Amino acid sequence: MKKILIPVLLLLLLACEKETAIVEQNNAPVIESLTDPGTIESGATTTLFCEAYDKDKDQLTYIWSGDGNFSSGGASVQWTAPETNDDVYCTIKVKVSDGAEYDQKTINVIVKAKEPELVKLELKAVEDTYIDPNSRDQNWGSRQDLQVYEGKIPYFKFNISSIPKNATITKASFRPIIGFNNSSVKPYGNVTFYHVSSLWSEHSLTYNNRILSGNNYVTGMNNVKFDVAQMLDVDVAYELKDYIKNPPQGNELVYNRFCMKIESTDGGYFYSREVSGYEPILYVEYIVE
Repeated sequence: MKKILIPVLLLLLLACEKETAIVEQNNAPVIESLTDPGTIESGATTTLFCEAYDKDKDQLTYIWSGDGNFSSGGASVQWTAPETNDDVYCTIKVKVSDGAEYDQKTINVIVKAKEPELVKLELKAVEDTYIDPNSRDQNWGSRQDLQVYEGKIPYFKFNISSIPKNATITKASFRPIIGFNNSSVKPYGNVTFYHVSSLWSEHSLTYNNRILSGNNYVTGMNNVKFDVAQMLDVDVAYELKDYIKNPPQGNELVYNRFCMKIESTDGGYFYSREVSGYEPILYVEYIVE
């Protein structure tokens, strides 16, 4: 009985030795480095690269995941940061596998809110004229000089339909060119803002059909100083901000009843839009977030 057991045990030992020789140990891949952009602007795209090493030289697969969008997988990918209105942290993870074992690494990237674009506009007056209480039925739309003495009141109309309703006005100024015959005059005046329709025309306005306060009134500015013989620059940002949020039909703004309280009757005027290079301008800066 003992003689039979010895050969059987030898066979079992040889089989175990043979099986042990066939099985080899698999080494997991190792991520040696991963691109970390640190900070990126909202919506921007950058290249991410993962450098990995596998001792067994196995073929490796790369799985990228996290916030934002990735191009097709691989050791190198294009990553597009998400659109955001605030500064945020985005998590990016890459998993490198040889089919059996894997290594993974995570980074946190700061995505900065995109700086809003500053838009600058120079809007020329689309209509301008003045009215005269001494000539109540007379229209002065063809005049190149807009008189501002003895009760005469210039009107300036601007079309602001190119400014988006969701714009944030950062700067706005009304810039007509002013001139006086008497250089010693240092006048002050008032500026009044009114809504007008797209049908408002410089060739139809007279003193008798002038725009009055009522429902068309927007706001007014008193005691504005007008320096002599140069471009007038009146800050109208506050008035324009409210107007943009609640525009009337036609989305137009008129600066009219531009009343001058001058100390002399020697004469004064604004250049009209018909005078090339001297046109009244509404200068606007705004951003859209």
